[in-house]
Amino acid sequence: KMNMQIDNLTVLINSLLDVSKIHVGQLEFHQQYFSLTDLVDDTVETLQATTNSHSIIVKKMLKRPTNQ
Repeated sequence: KMNMQIDNLTVLINSLLDVSKIHVGQLEFHQQYFSLTDLVDDTVETLQATTNSHSIIVKKMLKRPTNQ
């Protein structure tokens, strides 16, 4: 969990740096593929760790795509 919190803090700091890049017109975008399911799982896990002490329940509800 500590590693995830460190990673989240790193992402936050990088996001703040990106905002400053936007202001000076130096931000570059790169296409990157990722797993939405993994992202949601990590986000819910992080939120649960924070909200458990406040009796708040965080649930994920993803609908799997159906082949037509």
